[in-house]
Amino acid sequence: MLIGVDAGCLGTNNLNLEVGVYQVAYNLIKELSVLDKKNVYLLYSFESIPERVMSNFGSNMKNIVVGPKKGWITVGLPFQFLKQKPDLFLALSQVMPWYHPFKTIGFVHGLDLEKKFHPGSFASLKNRTEHLIENADVIVTTSHFLEKGILEINPKAKIQVLNLGSGIATPVRQLVRNDENVRPYFLFVGALKRTKNIPRILEAFDLFLKETKSDVDLLLVGSGEWLDPGIGETIDKLKLYENVIMLKPVKQEDLVSYYHGAIALVSPSLYEGFGLTLVEAMSCGCVVICGNKSAENEVVGSGGILVDPEDVGKIANAMLKVYKNKKFAQSLRDAGLKKSKEYSWRKFAEGVLGVVESCRGTKFKSYTMIRV
Repeated sequence: MLIGVDAGCLGTNNLNLEVGVYQVAYNLIKELSVLDKKNVYLLYSFESIPERVMSNFGSNMKNIVVGPKKGWITVGLPFQFLKQKPDLFLALSQVMPWYHPFKTIGFVHGLDLEKKFHPGSFASLKNRTEHLIENADVIVTTSHFLEKGILEINPKAKIQVLNLGSGIATPVRQLVRNDENVRPYFLFVGALKRTKNIPRILEAFDLFLKETKSDVDLLLVGSGEWLDPGIGETIDKLKLYENVIMLKPVKQEDLVSYYHGAIALVSPSLYEGFGLTLVEAMSCGCVVICGNKSAENEVVGSGGILVDPEDVGKIANAMLKVYKNKKFAQSLRDAGLKKSKEYSWRKFAEGVLGVVESCRGTKFKSYTMIRV
């Protein structure tokens, strides 16, 4: 069977873009290379997937570059399908071509479809997501929280919930930061975008510093491609220049040392469809402080501290408790490690392969035009 894959996110050498959907696509395709030797996967992208990435995939994974870069999903792919039609299509990036004369498995990673989160691309993102939910034959999503949101858009949607895995493969004890100049620090990892609630994290950190009078830093490690302007404004307002360190994204294998050395990962998002960094942190024995709304509550559960993401005082109190109570912090590390064992990329890929097999011989839906 020929399986087409939207692998556009993999066609980059920009570390800032190797987050979120990129990690899902990379780890899924890598695991499918091991699990599925009988099908051929056509990895469509608008720029060539680097050899350093393709070398981790099996010989049945073929990169097909499709232009033009702008509008490649709505224009380039339909023309490509007229030349060579796959039997099945994996819409990994939460968007599907308007022309899809084959079965389509749609992937939904988030439904934060509010203008305040995506002011520039709100209308396009909303329309494309709704189009996929209304037209995909099967939808794969990553949490029951998202499943509920999908059903509100399309009550008849056929949905498979599959948890993501952890991109951290290095044993916890192999990488430890020994730099004597590094002060104790709290950590945030992820895209520095509006949904991540970083201004409130900064406000909570300010309260923590005033309470403890300690030399503790807050490290913000992540991509600024979708930078929340409120981050710089809050740092300026609270004069946190000496204690907040903004770092560019680091390679996945290097994240282990940051997680392992942190007092805690502080990531109480306003909206989260899953939370890859939460699972990564737990798998490294890092205490997790996260939100009690959206999917974070479901993914972390008893493996961390759950707080109201809109309550700065609660976030600060969680930071204080972990910092002051070493025994409590260790109990959370143990609980997080235990919880992290529930998640793996192999399990996710096995689930996707099961959905692929279930699509054999079933009729595909008629296609409709996408609104852009």
